[in-house]
Amino acid sequence: MILPALYLQRLHHAFRYKRDTFDEAKRDFTQDQWMPIDIATYLRSSLPERYRPSRQFVFIAGICNKPGLLLKQALTHGKSKQALELTRKMAGKSFVQQTSDLLHSMRTKIADADAFNRSDPEDFLCAMGDVKTGPFIDEPFKATLADYVDAKKLFN
Repeated sequence: MILPALYLQRLHHAFRYKRDTFDEAKRDFTQDQWMPIDIATYLRSSLPERYRPSRQFVFIAGICNKPGLLLKQALTHGKSKQALELTRKMAGKSFVQQTSDLLHSMRTKIADADAFNRSDPEDFLCAMGDVKTGPFIDEPFKATLADYVDAKKLFN
């Protein structure tokens, strides 16, 4: 998961390598809040090797401008089906809600830090540069209910 890196990058306005962010970000949250990251880390390390399409297939999907072909192939492949089923069983029914709670907590901490840092507007604007969008601000695109329903179906 890239959430710890995105969280710290947005909080401190400085780049950090993903591998270096887990322990630092974990200190900002309770064990219950951090549970989705621990679950995802465990799942990633314990699942069988993922399906990898051939280079030719990726090339053809790119030429045809049909990235959905890759997704469809991956979702119907035996290894992918096995991994998805294991993920559903191991993550549990509350995983989606736990992840949502963690994201909410991250956004709250970032908003609190931004409010604190706004005491000197020039320093804040200098630190932010031209960054106007990101994963922890109001979404720059409209997500439809169907997007959430499709994502939720993966865990039900």
